[in-house]
Amino acid sequence: MNPGQARECLTLQYGWYRTERAAFHRVASLVFDQRSTRPQQAKISEIRHQRGISQEDLSAQLNVRQATYSKLERREDVKVSSLRRVIEAMGGQLLIQAIFRDTKDVREITFQ
Repeated sequence: MNPGQARECLTLQYGWYRTERAAFHRVASLVFDQRSTRPQQAKISEIRHQRGISQEDLSAQLNVRQATYSKLERREDVKVSSLRRVIEAMGGQLLIQAIFRDTKDVREITFQ
């Protein structure tokens, strides 16, 4: 079975996968070693540095003062809406996943 067929099969047979992408990620997590499929954890500042974006440039894009943005990066608890804006301003897309270790089920959380 090729990856396209696996996606189609999981999407149709197991309707709980909201998107083909979610079904594909589930198949990948079953096929590959868990350690190799886990996303790399990073702080917002680390992602920004890796992408070569300064706080000044990002704060201008977000239409906030640099000091305000700097405080956001240092917070331990950030609103999902704020995090989404920052990630999108860096050219990314925010995905939130729930991982259930007892069943190895991975679900993408949506807010719509």
